[in-house]
Amino acid sequence: MHIESEEILPEEEVRDASEIARRALALFAVVGLALGAPKETTLT
Repeated sequence: MHIESEEILPEEEVRDASEIARRALALFAVVGLALGAPKETTLT
């Protein structure tokens, strides 16, 4: 796949890395609970 130009996001649309990490961790926790992961392996 060839990309001729890259779109650069304005500064206000770029999320902080720690915010992305928190959201990803929350998503993994929710998916783990939904799939029935043992509670000792999920964050509370």
